Amino acid sequence: FPTASSLSEALFTRGPESERALSDFFKMQYQLTYFVRDSFGAYFWPALMVWGLDRFLRLARIAWNNRFWSRESPEAHQASIELLGSDTVRLRLRRKMHWAAGQHAYVILPSISTLPTEAHPFTIASIPGALDGSDGHAEKDVIFLVRGRSGFTARLREHASAKGAASSVPAFIDGPYGSPPDLRQFSTCVLFAGGSGVSYALPLLLDTIR
Repeated sequence: FPTASSLSEALFTRGPESERALSDFFKMQYQLTYFVRDSFGAYFWPALMVWGLDRFLRLARIAWNNRFWSRESPEAHQASIELLGSDTVRLRLRRKMHWAAGQHAYVILPSISTLPTEAHPFTIASIPGALDGSDGHAEKDVIFLVRGRSGFTARLREHASAKGAASSVPAFIDGPYGSPPDLRQFSTCVLFAGGSGVSYALPLLLDTIR
């Protein structure tokens, strides 16, 4: 595909060749947009409306979860980062939100990411309620256990290692997402997890105990 070839050349080359390839890519995308609109107009606009609605609802949820307008709590737009081992980081956000055990969310850390709008999915390793069955406080501890590998997670691990003790960084959360199983209907449950996979099994276990 010409568009894919131009994009690959723009990403993996430098200098005038990269600029030319990027220009060709945008020209092809422009022409392709008009071709699709003229040839499949009956499908193009409804699809564009659905996509636009999805983007709007996602932005609205991000704004609601992170309370951009709130100035009451200093933790409203922050996350606590703590290095638990040589390659595991605990990320804690305190937010007014609800989720089910086993769901995941997208985390945005502008000061850690290459781009300030990067969103990375992680399983929530905590549950919204207390183990005694109560709902607890309105603000919940949304905890993620992240294993540092490469890219974003490597930078997150390096930041936690450089700071030593727990430090705070600007953070935003989008979610929750996913439909995890409800294990409370079973009399016996056996959970297997290894490494960072415990971040999925742990909340299921805690929710079953609760």
